[in-house]
Amino acid sequence: MTLTADNQGRLCCRELFEPNASFKATKEPDGRVTLVRLQPRETKPRIVKPVLREGLLVLPIEAGELDQQALEREIRKGVGS
Repeated sequence: MTLTADNQGRLCCRELFEPNASFKATKEPDGRVTLVRLQPRETKPRIVKPVLREGLLVLPIEAGELDQQALEREIRKGVGS
């Protein structure tokens, strides 16, 4: 199989790379490139109770940054079950 990078250095191959997969890449002195698939981290989500502020439910400041994509996945997973 021959893969050709686009003008931004990206490779695409649905047979080899599933969407949003992460890889560790190493370039050998002889020009070979080795890709090793990284396993996603299995972290448990923190449970944070919203606070009522000015009539709205908001996350407390100590909750930290909100991961919008993770929130969307959890909502979709909950709706589908």
